[in-house]
Amino acid sequence: MQQLFQNISQLFQSNLQVSINQRIKILLDRYSNDNVLGFSKMIGVSHTTIATLLPGSRESKPGFEIIAKLLDRFPEISAEWLVRGEGDMFKSNKHTPIATELRTTDEVIIITPDTSDSVMVPMIDMKAAANYLSGYQSSGYYNSLGHTTLPGYMARGGTHYWLQVKGDSMETTLFEGDWLLCEQIPKDQWETAEDFNIYVVVSKDRGVQVKRIKNRLRSKGFLRCRSDNRAHKPYSVVHDDVLGLWKVKWYLSNYMPNRNEDLFNKVDTVEENIEDLRALTEQLMEEMNRMKKQLPPKGAE
Repeated sequence: MQQLFQNISQLFQSNLQVSINQRIKILLDRYSNDNVLGFSKMIGVSHTTIATLLPGSRESKPGFEIIAKLLDRFPEISAEWLVRGEGDMFKSNKHTPIATELRTTDEVIIITPDTSDSVMVPMIDMKAAANYLSGYQSSGYYNSLGHTTLPGYMARGGTHYWLQVKGDSMETTLFEGDWLLCEQIPKDQWETAEDFNIYVVVSKDRGVQVKRIKNRLRSKGFLRCRSDNRAHKPYSVVHDDVLGLWKVKWYLSNYMPNRNEDLFNKVDTVEENIEDLRALTEQLMEEMNRMKKQLPPKGAE
């Protein structure tokens, strides 16, 4: 009988363990878009610890410290749901995010952002990009990156990173210092990358490059990479040299050029020329009238 109770207890613990592992996976998917490194950084534990808690791995049972960190980081999550699997995932009185005051001339507007569908996205700046190849297989490299929180619709599905632009090869579309939100394209989908869209192409010889591509992987085995700045010549990267392909979905820039500036300048030039012609015509008319007055009347000798 005692052995039976032990077996039942072990079975109960096993079911509880699997259940809570699955619920942690739900949190991982919701808050970090299945990014283990980003999720671990959010709650303040190592990525290896999170990896052992996920279904399909060792599925270690989370201790009190891990559960406390999860509930502290996500106060809107119900402890009953996380620990026991009972009730709703979210508390009935959801945690209210920090409000922001927007002051106008007449009133103060309180803005309360909804962060329930947010996604944590790592940021690869210029310095990090320079070390990207050497850290390509290094989890420590990704753990060292900064992160931003975005609305879920901006980075839904797949793995996303921010990458900072370096150089002038994509001017006048993208400028040095701009940030690109990129989605990783799985290797088995590289052949479906769309022509003339902007991608981050990571290759053995050229490192990390932002280019418009013509995809010839399926037919000829290479990507043709072009710059928007025609001062930079196009080049090709063969399939075996491609290490990664990321599609640019959004960009963030603090440079706001007047894209109609050339047109405005041309219009101003035309207007000035027309004004000059008008003034010259008036001068000619005045001169003609003066000359007419100097002519003798008709019939006069």
